[in-house]
Parts: sequence; C-alpha cells; structure tokens
Amino acid sequence: MAHKNIFSLRWWHIALLYAVGLGLGIACMLYLSHAVLRYWPLGVDFYPRWVGSRAFWNGASPYDPSIEIETHRLVFGSAALGNDIYLAYSYPAYLAIFLLPLLGLPVELSALLWSAAMWAILFVSVLLWSIMLKPPLSPLLWGVVILSGLLYRPALLAVLNGQYALFVLGCFGLAWLLLMRNHDLLAGVALVGATIKPSVGLLLPIVLMLWAFRQKRWNLIAGFCGALLLLTLFSFWRIGWWVGDFLTQSASYTVLNRGSGMPWSLENLFSLAGIGWALCAVSVFGIGLRELWRVKNFPWLAVIGALNVTLIVSPHTLEYDLTILLIPLLWFGAFLREAGLSLWLFVALIWFPWYSWLATLAFGEPLEIWWGLIWQTYPILVLICILGGLAYTRRQARSGLAIEIKT
Repeated sequence: MAHKNIFSLRWWHIALLYAVGLGLGIACMLYLSHAVLRYWPLGVDFYPRWVGSRAFWNGASPYDPSIEIETHRLVFGSAALGNDIYLAYSYPAYLAIFLLPLLGLPVELSALLWSAAMWAILFVSVLLWSIMLKPPLSPLLWGVVILSGLLYRPALLAVLNGQYALFVLGCFGLAWLLLMRNHDLLAGVALVGATIKPSVGLLLPIVLMLWAFRQKRWNLIAGFCGALLLLTLFSFWRIGWWVGDFLTQSASYTVLNRGSGMPWSLENLFSLAGIGWALCAVSVFGIGLRELWRVKNFPWLAVIGALNVTLIVSPHTLEYDLTILLIPLLWFGAFLREAGLSLWLFVALIWFPWYSWLATLAFGEPLEIWWGLIWQTYPILVLICILGGLAYTRRQARSGLAIEIKT
C-alpha cells in the first residue's frame, strides 16, 4: 500500500526531514522541560537505561539493584525506593549499544535528546505516510491528518517520558523502506532495533522472518539473525550471561509497577474485554498469516495481528505502549483512502484517546479509571474497524465492484 512518491525520495531527503524533526523536537522539549514538566524530569524513563548502559560499558550488570538506587537518586534527589516508582533497567542488555552516543552527556541532556529523537521519528513517520496516500489529500485534510498524527496522545506521552515504542516503530519503518527498495540485508539489520522492547515488538521480527522465508528473501533473514547474534554475543562478552537477570527483572515488572498504574496485564485476558480483544487480534493475525503464505505483498495484516497479540500477553504501564497502534492506524488510514472511503474515520480513531480522557475528567473520575478503560476499548475498536473495512471490500468484490487494495 505504497505510493510511488515516497520511493522517489532519496535517502538524504529522508535524513534531512529527520534532522528538521529533530531540531523541532529539541526546541519543543526545551520549552516543555522548563515550562510544563514539574513532577519529574523530561524523559524520566530514559534515566534507568542511561545509568544501566553506563554500567554495561564499565563491565557491570545493568540489572544490579544499585542501578535502580542510582536512578532514584538522579530522578528524585534521594536513593530511597519507597515511592512505588519502578525505575529498573528491564530491557535487553544490548540496548546499551544503541544508546552509546548519548552516554557521554549529562543525563538531563541525554534524556532531552532522546525524547526529541523519538518525536522526530513520529514527525517523519506521519509526514511520509501522508505523502504516500493516493489519491493525494486536499490541503485542509492533509493538515488535519498531520496534526492528528502528531498529537496522538499515547505517542506524545511516550515522548515526554522517554519511552521506547517509537524507537521500535522507527526501526520497523526503516526496515520496511529498505525492503521496498530491495536492500534486504540492511533491512534485517534495522529490524533488530525492534527487539529492544519485547512488550510491543516481540512477534514482529518473527512474522517478517516467516514472510522472508516464504518469499525466499534470504538476505533479510541473514541481516536480522547476523546482527542480533553479534549484538548478543558482544553483550555476553562484555558482562557475561545476562538473560536470566533480564527475565527475572521482567517477571517482577507487573508486581512492582502496580503502585504507578498497571492497567493491562495477562490476567486481564480473561475479562470480557480481554476475550474480545483476543478474538479480534487472532482473527486479523489469522487472515494476515493466510495472505502472507499466498501473496507476495508485504504482510501488513500479519504484522498488525502480531502486534496486538504481543500487547495482549504483555504487561503495560499507563498508555505508553499504545503508541505502537500507530502502525495499524496508519495502515487503516491508507486502506480507507485507497478504498475510496472517508478518511475522517481514521481521524476519529486517532483522537479517541483524547476525547475519552476528556470525558473521564468531565465525569470526575480518577485517571486510573481511564487507563483501564483505554486498554479495554481502544485496541478492540481499532481492530473492529480494520475487520469491518476488510469485510466491506470483500462484499464489494463479490458484488462486482472490486476494489484493489495493494498491501
């Protein structure tokens, strides 16, 4: 589902666009860090990875309890751990390799640059998506969809708190661009970045490896497996076997984070909302896997299904990880446009977190209620719209009014 205009861009055009987004992001983060944020510093979730990554490069484990103690001292001015805020490393150790360019700077500046870099990923993703739509958008509609994408609430909160879902999205997007230009080996290398946050990207590389196997695109598999192996072996050489500590820390995540808000965990799967979400996710995933095996086009539906299955089985704090729903949302927007349907449904969907949050405030309910509500309704709503769109196009095809949807 790609318009030829996006592939007419040279790589330096995309790099320049990212540089512009980074500059705007730095300006925005500087303003927000001084004028808005008061409770804790900008990019707070970057702090434990900064501390842990520095320990990694000094030959120490980023999972050591001293990492969280030091992080609390940096964030709160005290090493005390009695404030129910979980600030452990809790990511694969090789994340430290990605963060190396920022580790020589003060933590406050590093966190600001990280947040700005994540905002730049959002900026580039939305802008490139908007110019690939066909037929092209009117200036008014183009402005509305750009604004809607840039103000997507989960992504904005993820940027402000230094979260990592946008990094996964950016690595996936880069891998997709490389694949569409037949740079499969480099695409596999880029895809490794999507593994640094398993709670959103766990199944994503697996789906693409299956697709690469089916299409005999061996360089994609070689690039991904080779890069992941090198990163992992280097991390083992640096600090020894860390997988056990990582799994232990990840297993502690749900319990230790309940004090700061844990609106979704695996136990919610057995609720009515969880069952509905699982049914929708498995349906999209099944349709996607069937298409993956039968057609050569990029397996968007399998990717969307895999992302939702991963979200279902993983614990999540607040709404940050809903950022990854930008992938199905942007796909659905392009789907609507090519099918000749109104793009305003996409706009309504992407604003849903904002007006559901405002409704919660209007009724005087605590924010914790909204966190639970958004996880129990929003992913299902997005998947129902996707399934409805697929059903509509199938019905049109059966009635002799076939709509070609090139995925």
